[in-house]
Amino acid sequence: MPDFDYMGSALGLWPMETNRGTLRIVRGPEKIADEITSVMLVQPGEIALYPSFGLAPDLFEPMSNAQPQYWCYRAHETILKHVDGIEQLRVFIEEQPDAYNELKATIDFIPRDFPTLQTLTFGWFAYRGALFEGNMESFRRSMSFNGEPFPIFRN
Repeated sequence: MPDFDYMGSALGLWPMETNRGTLRIVRGPEKIADEITSVMLVQPGEIALYPSFGLAPDLFEPMSNAQPQYWCYRAHETILKHVDGIEQLRVFIEEQPDAYNELKATIDFIPRDFPTLQTLTFGWFAYRGALFEGNMESFRRSMSFNGEPFPIFRN
């Protein structure tokens, strides 16, 4: 496993503690993925010192207003603005061949100092459910990082 000390470390926010009750520290590409998750789950204006930080829609916006392609554009711009260390970024939504007509959101990024593609995926409707219904558990189960359950959400 490569050494990611040059990328720094940070307090993980989703959740802030491990299963053992200690603070969760993230580093390397996982740090970037955690910061992207923060951008996705925070509403603009929610952090007073950074009023443009965040991507989550207004809580009173109806779920029927979902426009995934526009969200991809906004996500791309907001992530590049607020997450350091990304050399390349691609955000897209694709349909899944299942009975529920689920959409999958994918965020591909290449860290500036670690030129290997990293992929964060999650269910689009699970993401919307986390925002509008507070259903974080379904969102957590839908997330993966490089094909594995996202480390911050493992049990």
